[in-house]
Amino acid sequence: MMKFFALLALILMAISQAGAQVPTPRIEQARRLEQPRLSMPAVDSQSTAPSESTAAPDDAFGAQFLLKETPRIKPVTVTLEVSPQYTSNVALSQRDPLGDTFLAAICGVGWRRAISPTLSLDADLRGTIYRYDRYRALDFQSLVAASQLTYTPRRLRNTSLYAFYSFTQLTERDFGDAFFDQHAVGAGIQRTFPISQAHGFSVGASAMWTWTDPAATKRDEYSLFLAYRAALTRRVSLNAAYRAALYVYPDAAVERNDLNHALSLGIRYDFNEWSHLNIGASATFNRSDEAVFDYDVWNIGGTLGVRMSF
Repeated sequence: MMKFFALLALILMAISQAGAQVPTPRIEQARRLEQPRLSMPAVDSQSTAPSESTAAPDDAFGAQFLLKETPRIKPVTVTLEVSPQYTSNVALSQRDPLGDTFLAAICGVGWRRAISPTLSLDADLRGTIYRYDRYRALDFQSLVAASQLTYTPRRLRNTSLYAFYSFTQLTERDFGDAFFDQHAVGAGIQRTFPISQAHGFSVGASAMWTWTDPAATKRDEYSLFLAYRAALTRRVSLNAAYRAALYVYPDAAVERNDLNHALSLGIRYDFNEWSHLNIGASATFNRSDEAVFDYDVWNIGGTLGVRMSF
């Protein structure tokens, strides 16, 4: 009970210091945990045509690339995942961080169509339930609907250009009222550099502009990323990524800009073509021109998933 009141005090302190109608810790945590846009389509080192992405929803920053030949794309993919995790700073507070464990249950369906050899269209619908162990006041559900158009020009080897739209809604624990809605549009570029058939890396940049309810939670993003993937064996792969982003909150009561650094490292084991296990860790360091919004947080956990294509 004392820890619950400590969490409540931290949230109220952040709101009182930054002014009314600022992004709450629950919304900011949801933005960290959710990937609002689709995973980037893979770019095969042997072809400039779009190929099927092997990215799971928990893969870092939506960056993924393929290091081996893929079979014919199946248009519909259904994903079911369960992900227990520990977070070191549940309220994303500057001082006296409070840790907690939580469980995420994910259900998603995706669709892909190759419009031409260089153009593909994706659509994705995903629902996630988040349940915390101690700080249950932070429980919520998320619903994300997104579409993405990807162009892989023949003259730019291993390069993809993409534009996307996404809608995100967060609801209270009892599947009741929504406390956050976001419409987002964005664009980006990704270039893959295969080192060998077993490993390689990719770099990219993206921008995203949002319209939100409450309006004060509006956040525009401008980011750069670097990702590395290695196939250690036929079933085991290693993923590492770094992302630097500028977050702009133009409509908050206290207008602010944040510089956000995120690191992740994970190992994936594929039991077969439709089931997998991910174990990974991530860390985020946020520095704002309003010091009350500075925070450090790290997560560690695993994901057991099933992915079926039709």
